[in-house]
Amino acid sequence: MLGHLFRLPVEGGTAEQLTFGPYYDAEPAISPDGRRIAFQSDRDGGEGNIFVLELASGDITQVTHERRAIQHIWTPDGGALVYLRRPEWLVGGSPAEIRRVSLAGGEP
Repeated sequence: MLGHLFRLPVEGGTAEQLTFGPYYDAEPAISPDGRRIAFQSDRDGGEGNIFVLELASGDITQVTHERRAIQHIWTPDGGALVYLRRPEWLVGGSPAEIRRVSLAGGEP
């Protein structure tokens, strides 16, 4: 299954495709300053990691390197993302770990 991110002006008009390729990109979250979008994707060949798209350049950076990093939100200053990591996919839900990744590098 493929899925891409699009941007549509509030006033209406033509949608602009933001991500491309044979990937499933989902769960977009716009940064507090509006310059970046964090999203979950399988573009690394895994089961869901978080990537950040720089809207001005179109550059995409992988920010998590594990399985099942989901439900991410930006910190108010835009310097980090907080997300859930599910070690297993179980019917009816499974335990999750709350994690944080700094976008400036270094330790979480």
